Formats: sequence, C-alpha cells, structure tokens
Amino acid sequence: NGLREPIQHFRTIFICGDFNIDLLNPNKLKQIDEFINTAYSLSLYPTITKPTRVTSHCATLIDNILTNNIENNIISGLLVNDITDHLPIFIIYDDNYRNNNPGNSIRYRRIRTVNTTNAFKNKLIRQTWE
Repeated sequence: NGLREPIQHFRTIFICGDFNIDLLNPNKLKQIDEFINTAYSLSLYPTITKPTRVTSHCATLIDNILTNNIENNIISGLLVNDITDHLPIFIIYDDNYRNNNPGNSIRYRRIRTVNTTNAFKNKLIRQTWE
C-alpha cells in the first residue's frame, strides 16, 4: 500500500535487493507467482534477466531491481566478480531533467536502531517458512 501513492503520482520507483525469489523458475512455487503478480499490479517490472547467483550445480535469479520506469533511459546489469556468491546488480538512470522545486520531492529513509532491528528479527522468527 505504501507504494501506491508514489506510483499514482507518476513517480519513478526503484526497489532493489535480494528477494530470494528465483525469477528464472517462476512456476515452482505459489509465493513466486504472488510476488510477480503483486509487482506487476503495481506496474513494477524486473530489470535484471540473467542469473545473479551461480554455483556449480545451479543458477538462480534472486537479486533484482524492480522499477515502474519502462522507458529506455535506464541501464541495468551484473558486475561479474568472485568476492561473493551473489553477483552485484546495478542500475543507471538518466532522468533527463532538473527538479527546480526540491521541496516537491519525497525521500524515504530506513532508520536502523536496536529496536527496529529487533522488531525485524522478531517478525522473521514469527514468519511461517513453508
């Protein structure tokens, strides 16, 4: 619900991270279908299409950047390295304009405290992992 307002006001949105949802095999689990359907219902589309985690026995696409920007002014991809088992993802966005009214923008910031970290851990513990 928190995303509907910025989307309705035609704001460009990028959501990135390790979703732990393999988009290379979308038909394996109901949760994957629900994730994809929810993203599409919010007009959010994945920008990464190649595997982001490759091992000797499998390749998965679990890290991604979702956006509602479907124009050709973005470049996204993977940085190939051997530092971690996940390949870093990136996106470059050319907004082509200057915002002359900086008071018009909305900024979201994650506040990390001991309390918020513990609350997050408690939610994870209470989650049903099937």
